Amino acid sequence: MTNMYEVLFDSFPTAIAVAELEFKDGVACDFTIFECNPAFKIICKGITADCSSLKGSDFFKISPPPHLDGIVKVLDSGATYEYSAKVEQIFKNLKIIVIPLGKNKFALNVSDNSEFVQAKQELERKIFTLTKPLEAGSGNISFNDIFDLDDMQALQDQFADATGVASIITTPDGVPITKPSNFSRLCNDLIRKTPKGCKNCYKSDAEIGKLCKDGPIVRPCMSGGLWDAGAGISVGGRHIANWLIGQVRDETQSEEKIRAYARMIDLDEDEAAKAFNEVTPMSSERFSKIADVVFTIAKQMSRYAYQNVQQARLYRDKERSIKEKMISEYHYEEIFNASHDAIFIQHATTGKIIDVNDRMLEMYGYLKNEVINFDVDLFSSDDPRFSHKVAKEKFLAAVNVGPQSFEWQAKRKNGELFPVEVHLSHSQIGNYPRLLAIVRDITERKKTTAD
Repeated sequence: MTNMYEVLFDSFPTAIAVAELEFKDGVACDFTIFECNPAFKIICKGITADCSSLKGSDFFKISPPPHLDGIVKVLDSGATYEYSAKVEQIFKNLKIIVIPLGKNKFALNVSDNSEFVQAKQELERKIFTLTKPLEAGSGNISFNDIFDLDDMQALQDQFADATGVASIITTPDGVPITKPSNFSRLCNDLIRKTPKGCKNCYKSDAEIGKLCKDGPIVRPCMSGGLWDAGAGISVGGRHIANWLIGQVRDETQSEEKIRAYARMIDLDEDEAAKAFNEVTPMSSERFSKIADVVFTIAKQMSRYAYQNVQQARLYRDKERSIKEKMISEYHYEEIFNASHDAIFIQHATTGKIIDVNDRMLEMYGYLKNEVINFDVDLFSSDDPRFSHKVAKEKFLAAVNVGPQSFEWQAKRKNGELFPVEVHLSHSQIGNYPRLLAIVRDITERKKTTAD
């Protein structure tokens, strides 16, 4: 390398290595890296301290290294080759682009693809989960599958800050999903820190968060006795989460009651009484209005969740349809090109050629781009018996009467004439009306008959 290119090579942010194929008995069996830039050395840090003379099989810990056949092919063709591979030693999925450099030599452009692969796997997992049946109690869809937890945490924090109530989202049985927002010291630092109190809190959260179509459930907490409210979040009728608010007091709660409960759950009653007096006071009317807002939000979230599931199913069905179409087209193409007869697909009205198979090109001596959109006159004898007018009559008969079979005099690209047998029919191909002509060379049959 010149100094200029060496500077570019060393300063390039993407990992680059230069390698050469190794052969055994004339067959490529491995490759050896003989030069690399600093970025590549960073990737190799968990594999080796010295990247020079590093073999592909040592890098991937598999012999021969993955995609070696693909590398050999592109070196022959001169094209680039891209693949992904997991390197267990460094716990990374790498995207690798192979760039031919000359006889048996190539560059590897390597980038860390781990986050993309993980995101793709997570998306596939979510789509798989969201497209399962929504039987009640099946436990197959969770809140996390539908909602982004960071976004929900931010929404919950802002809601609690704006309204002055405590807030948390839990599973249907009361286990927290989000972190507590604006929790009182009484609940968060005292009651929930005791085994009995925590158990009662979970039980209360599950009860208050039950699905209810008519409005929020508003009632005193079954643990500390403060006012709480909740609304269930569902998807397709299946309960997946509770949005709970509360930890406020009015004149119905008293210090005496909290002292009695503290003794019941083995909590210091003086500390509990002190924390109780720190709890936000709020009228029942105001708290009920806030609870109504939570119910409305939970209802909208339930609709969003169901729409998310429906979109996932549409995506799955579309993906499945595309795959089935690709498989169908692949099979069609295989059969189409494996036929021993020439096949023409033609426009049903004009007769112009839309597609032909490999056998047609071989039989008539043309390239594909030389026949598409042409009339069959190009492949027919100049004899009036095989004119465009006669061909048109055959086309109309196939459309209006039914399949037609007849002999024809065909013409190759080099001008050579030869006899063929044509089976012409009218078909729907790809939802379009088409003429399908199956043409067989009957030269040998004619010779046998003549003999």
